[in-house]
Amino acid sequence: MKTLFSALTVLATVITGTVPASLAQATVRFSDVPAGSFYEDAVNDFLDRGFLDSEQSAFRPNDDALRSEMTKLIVDINGGVLGDMPSRPSFDDVHTGAWYYEYFEEAADRGWVRGDGNCYGVHPCTARPRNTILRAETAAMIIRVFELTETDAAPRFSDVPAGSWYDDYMQIARDHCIIRGDTGNVRGRPLSPINRAEMIVMLNRAYRGTEYDNGCEDAETVGNISLIDQLSARSLRVDFDTNLNMDSAENADNYVVSLSGQIAVIDARLIDDNSVELTLESDLEEGRNYRLSTSLETENGLTFRDSRLFIAEETVMADAGISALIPLSSTQLRVDFTHNLHARTAEEDARYTLSRGVGIVSARLRAGSTRSILLTLDEPLQHGLSYVLTLDLVTSDDDSFHDEETFVFNRLSASGGILTVSTTTSGIDPTIAPGTRRPVFDLRMTASCDEDVVIEDLTIRHIGSGSHAGSGTFAGLLSLEMQTEDAGAHPRVTTPSNDNDVFVTLFFDRPLIVRACQEEQVTVLADFATTGTGNTIHNFSVETAGQIDSNARQVRGTFPVKSLEIQVSR
Repeated sequence: MKTLFSALTVLATVITGTVPASLAQATVRFSDVPAGSFYEDAVNDFLDRGFLDSEQSAFRPNDDALRSEMTKLIVDINGGVLGDMPSRPSFDDVHTGAWYYEYFEEAADRGWVRGDGNCYGVHPCTARPRNTILRAETAAMIIRVFELTETDAAPRFSDVPAGSWYDDYMQIARDHCIIRGDTGNVRGRPLSPINRAEMIVMLNRAYRGTEYDNGCEDAETVGNISLIDQLSARSLRVDFDTNLNMDSAENADNYVVSLSGQIAVIDARLIDDNSVELTLESDLEEGRNYRLSTSLETENGLTFRDSRLFIAEETVMADAGISALIPLSSTQLRVDFTHNLHARTAEEDARYTLSRGVGIVSARLRAGSTRSILLTLDEPLQHGLSYVLTLDLVTSDDDSFHDEETFVFNRLSASGGILTVSTTTSGIDPTIAPGTRRPVFDLRMTASCDEDVVIEDLTIRHIGSGSHAGSGTFAGLLSLEMQTEDAGAHPRVTTPSNDNDVFVTLFFDRPLIVRACQEEQVTVLADFATTGTGNTIHNFSVETAGQIDSNARQVRGTFPVKSLEIQVSR
């Protein structure tokens, strides 16, 4: 396998040296942040994420926090300055030459800073950038930025008058533990200025997602960027330390690349459970600092945000070849490439060879991609064995190339969950006309509450009887396929000619995950030929637990699990 591009390490600070992403903390620390202080963890966390300037030796925790400092922080946390500057400054006391000018314009454009009396958009309008910021004002800005809502989980502060402009803001801030109160946790001091230490702590609590319901304990960190690799001047591979929700991961709007100017993310593609490939609208400039900010969901539906700095490096385009090979199941491989492929030749299965006598049934481009192929195999790969994939393909520029990749196939990790299999007949019509494609078998897959269960494939027994003519298949059955709400299925021709009793294995495009305590319904559809004569009878079943290929600790059910008898008649 060739080395394709130079790797890009994630920066933990904004200094020019690079720091490996595996390091949990930056080596630089402020001299005036004592160990064990109430703000130490918050300051170090934001320092690691690049939100604070590591080139400064002191943090000045006891200095008053200024409105300009707060504005810069909320913008940096959310990807930096992204928009264009207006022809006339929006605030009469925020001048174009001030270091904080662009931050105020960005924050105002996003609705986070509104000016005195909500004056943004008219003149005169002031933002008081050099003034200290009050606790109530800080709460209001944080709530707008993080879009927090009131839960009424926390008691109300005794010193917040009902109906005051900051009443709701202070309550929401307490519900989310941004302000925890003092003097027995009953006073919020809404009109008191805050210092820099308090400002960082309040922002860090919002960023980390604390809530009063869990006793204001820090929310468990559910996801972080672990590595950024620069694949080309316009593409990044981003690895996370948790598996991702596919819809969230492939929404390009959930990513922002900024700092040295904004670069739009125009495509996001999940390349395995915890890695995403991002395509950018324009080139990264060599030697420039950038920040990647994300707002995503895990595969379990938990939301997380993260932000990392990186330096763009010079990339040298390698020869065309394989960039990644990912076994999706024992019978399906995903192969990604460095270059766009010629579509027609890429889907010619004869161009691919797998060792150990494993045949390629089909090759097809992934939907919406010209650099990723799904290969379906004619027999399962064996756990722990090494295989070699060899291929001869053509790029979209008509350049031929040869490559090969060696990999070891490992089955899914064993689950502690129990899978229960049953059937339902509510959506099945026992009488079907020839020439139709209809559901014939509904299976309910239920996971116990111990752990998720992953299903790779299942084997269906088909027994057919009756006359057939001209179709080349027994009793007029052309093919079977599966459908689920969670994972698509690859249609497969299932019944060979002149055989009325066959076992056929059906494969998912990607393994089907049955969540703990949840149920997934798998529908088997049959395609019947128009050429059958007379009546034909069809029975479908899962004969044994072993015919469901999963990582479950145990598969239960009343086997054989059978469908209704299906009659195809004119």
